[in-house]
Amino acid sequence: MTIEEIQVAAQRLISASQVRIAKNIEKQTEIDLEKTTYEMEISHKIADRSLHQSANFLRPSFVLRPSLRQSGKGWMAEYGDLTAFGETPNIAFQEFDDRWVGKDEL
Repeated sequence: MTIEEIQVAAQRLISASQVRIAKNIEKQTEIDLEKTTYEMEISHKIADRSLHQSANFLRPSFVLRPSLRQSGKGWMAEYGDLTAFGETPNIAFQEFDDRWVGKDEL
């Protein structure tokens, strides 16, 4: 092999290596972006869940703890003179919250 042939072969090897390195960097960037996107989606879900749970702590039914009991085919939440009904405990508590807020506005 002559020096020129060796130089040409070395140049081809360098070019091929540069192409492979560029492709690997591109793939790694895509993987990093996918990972970052996934991590951001998870972070948003956790933040949304935390916000939702925090909002529940402010509900009148959480703060006041009205009594809850079955009433016929549904549920009744009661606190003092305020009574609310619902098909499920959660619906009864939501109705209680709605009535409490309406009571505060009077």
